[in-house]
Amino acid sequence: MLLDIKPLHIDGLNCREDIFFSVAAHYREEYRLAFSEAFNFEYLPAASGQTESMAHRIGTGDNKQDLLETYYRFKILTVKADTVGEVISTIKEQLQLGYPTAISINTYWCPWHRNYQRVNLGHTCLAIDIDTDNNITCIDPVEGNGHAIMPYEDFKNGFAYYSTFHFQDLPQSFDYKTILSDSVEKIGQSNIFNNMESFIDDYTARFSFEEEFKTGKPDVWGSLFYRNLIYISGSRLLYSQFINYVNKYLKNPKLNQIEKDLLNVYSKWRVAISWLLKGLYAGYSPSIHDKTLKTFKDILKEERSLFGNLKEAIGGNILLSQEDENIENPDLEILSEATEYTYVDLKNFCNNIAFHSICSRDGAADYTGTGHYFLSQEAPSEQIISLDKMHFRFPGIRDNAYDNVSCNNQIIPVPPGRYKGILFLGSSEWGSFIEQLKLNFNDGKEEALQINFSDWASQKPIYDDKFIWRGKVYNKNEGSLYLGEYGLLALLRPIPGDKTLESITLPECSNVHIFAMTLCSQR
Repeated sequence: MLLDIKPLHIDGLNCREDIFFSVAAHYREEYRLAFSEAFNFEYLPAASGQTESMAHRIGTGDNKQDLLETYYRFKILTVKADTVGEVISTIKEQLQLGYPTAISINTYWCPWHRNYQRVNLGHTCLAIDIDTDNNITCIDPVEGNGHAIMPYEDFKNGFAYYSTFHFQDLPQSFDYKTILSDSVEKIGQSNIFNNMESFIDDYTARFSFEEEFKTGKPDVWGSLFYRNLIYISGSRLLYSQFINYVNKYLKNPKLNQIEKDLLNVYSKWRVAISWLLKGLYAGYSPSIHDKTLKTFKDILKEERSLFGNLKEAIGGNILLSQEDENIENPDLEILSEATEYTYVDLKNFCNNIAFHSICSRDGAADYTGTGHYFLSQEAPSEQIISLDKMHFRFPGIRDNAYDNVSCNNQIIPVPPGRYKGILFLGSSEWGSFIEQLKLNFNDGKEEALQINFSDWASQKPIYDDKFIWRGKVYNKNEGSLYLGEYGLLALLRPIPGDKTLESITLPECSNVHIFAMTLCSQR
């Protein structure tokens, strides 16, 4: 009995939680109230007289599983298996009832995982079918695949825990205002900002890159410091989803801005993490330390302000009715049949190679700085690609030739003109980023313009960008072809005013990549 459960992956969830929320999305259709306590930062005191690593002291402290069970009324029972037969029998019994079983597996024995036959780490996937030879059909949101087969011979070597799901009747309604108020009260009681200050003090004075990342190779996920910062970053994204959901019912204009601010600090956390990753793969330095430290301090300042605005938004009698807003991308309205498109030439500014024709450890392609690149067989080299009246000239793709711009304050000249909008084809790597570029006009004035690109590995965008192309990715450092598809996104921004644009200054964020730019004007 093959269950039609779609994999759900959200930054901030670990592989086990991905499975639980995939089940919630399938059987309950909703899950975001379980993110009501996600916005937190725990940092435990160091043990007396010990030089304990910082990683073990970092946490989010939220209880997503308990909240999932509380709001959506299903119990998750997890058992350590004594025998492989116990797990196989449970999978078959649950399938007879119409339910899946979550199974944990050592990545060394998980055939579709990048660490198969390489690294021993715990991992969780969801069993949705089993054949007569006990080969298990699974979904695995982290790896991005739909259906993958777990051979019995591998599973019997790597099995560990399993979880079953037990459903009760849902409550008829929720008091969203009370849920939000309780959430904000718990944030205020959590000591979040004092904890962040202590973390920053320790990062300043006692952080040891060698200690915190000594288990970061061959797989960076082996570093607990990295993992915990990923979860901290993702917790801001999760809380933004909670705010978005409750505000569908509360209709509070101030909460719309809170949601955007949460996405912004989520992006800032990913910037800090990206600096640390550069330290891992290119060498840690005082410069990287200082840039990371400054980012942490900026985050603390912004999150304090955000929380103050959140308290103000729910204080008093300010929950006002409003019309539903189109938060997708109302800027698309500037495109019409009368739009003229001018393709900007980026050839002389390309400084990164994202594509290579074959899986090879020897090529120059390295999109991320950590060995990842697109396979180019299906790339629309030098073709016009389109989505929703957004048109781009895809760059020319040749092995070992630059094909995109990794942003580093480059000034891109454009054909002078009065344009209504600008289109970007690109994506970010090692996180989703919100950045500012500058529009430079012929009168000497400039305008800041916010752009945001979701991570190339995202299943769906977290901002108003849209996937326009997807392809396969190879990691030459690991020698692994990833099963999930990675992608490039399209983004539209209006150009304010009616002035002559002469050039564009890109942001200083090497994790954001631009493959094409198109300027839009009206006939």
